[in-house]
Amino acid sequence: MSLSGSISGPNKPSAPVALLRGVTMYFRDFSVCALDAVSFEIGRGEIFGLLGPSGAGKSTALKILAGQLRPTYGSIKVFGCSPRRARTKALVGYVAAKPGDSRDSDAGGLFRFVKRFLPRSSPPSLAQVLAKKPDLIILDEPFSGLDAASRRDMKALFLSLRREGGTVIFSGDSLFEAKDICDRMALCYGGRVEAVGTLRELLASPMAVRFTASVIPQTTLDRAMKVIREDLDVAGLAKEDGKDTQPPIVAHQEAETPSAASTTNKILMSLVKKTPGPDATRPKNE
Repeated sequence: MSLSGSISGPNKPSAPVALLRGVTMYFRDFSVCALDAVSFEIGRGEIFGLLGPSGAGKSTALKILAGQLRPTYGSIKVFGCSPRRARTKALVGYVAAKPGDSRDSDAGGLFRFVKRFLPRSSPPSLAQVLAKKPDLIILDEPFSGLDAASRRDMKALFLSLRREGGTVIFSGDSLFEAKDICDRMALCYGGRVEAVGTLRELLASPMAVRFTASVIPQTTLDRAMKVIREDLDVAGLAKEDGKDTQPPIVAHQEAETPSAASTTNKILMSLVKKTPGPDATRPKNE
């Protein structure tokens, strides 16, 4: 795993399709930080998932990659050039989140204010974008609102695009949607990228619980906490209305002991393999 987001391993390409270094994005006269020093690379032919909860900055990052926003600080290259150049945009297909599905509050009132002065045109559909056969496809929340069959079709489409040599970047809030198709993932929280890597690399980290807590269903977290309490032999936990009180999972930087890290990683490895049904997802915060 690489916290800096650089590509590692035997399949490392000669040049990344997209490269972000220290990308920071402010809105509302620097009062809102949507992205904070974000850095990662995306290789040619990858399916790359940008995962995180609502407000993590995913939509802002994708808009910057698509050349629709200019970052406040940092550098970004897509196919070796600025994503805002016409020749770069000709190689990129971008599909925004469906109206009402974009839950990132990156721009807030500023976006709504500016939107009043923009032409009223519908964003391109996925079919329209794919008809242009772009080399890089960027999709914001493509699984949102889809039933189980449609999600399977979407995953099959991603795999087909990769087989044809395309590169796919998509955002989402569920590790379970991404684990079957992503070559690598970036886990985001609060405008920062906390970790980048393959699923195996992410789960092998001693900090796996902190990285993954926001992108796995609450039912999975509940099962994980139950196993952790049993493994630590914690007895006599307070109960309210016949239910275990759920201790908060704290995002901290202190190193875990080897035994604790081993326990939590084994739990997560086991739980991620047990993909829940289509309705077993964490409630979204609107």
